[in-house]
Amino acid sequence: MTKREAISTISGAKGEMKFKTDDNYTIKAGSQIYYTGDMANLPGDFIVTNIQPCNFYGLKVTLKEKHGGDNRKFTLTPTNFDSGPGRRFKPKELVMEERLQAMKRLRND
Repeated sequence: MTKREAISTISGAKGEMKFKTDDNYTIKAGSQIYYTGDMANLPGDFIVTNIQPCNFYGLKVTLKEKHGGDNRKFTLTPTNFDSGPGRRFKPKELVMEERLQAMKRLRND
């Protein structure tokens, strides 16, 4: 596995870390993420609260549940956001695009 490097941008005196998923979505602090859930965990909306450098994985991404709920938190690596059949963490804008496409298919059938 290769380390993913951050796209470093400077805004004022404070630096902001962000990265791009393999399908070209930018993830940064404040990004909204949809967790699809699994057999033991409910789906939900999350917010990226922190992105930090990590010596082993390159970057460490922290998510916090948006609406409180069970007050769940996740610490992930950027590869958790990459596309694939088992993808559980998706940028919210991708989820909305997928839903719109599904509604269009339903209307055209």
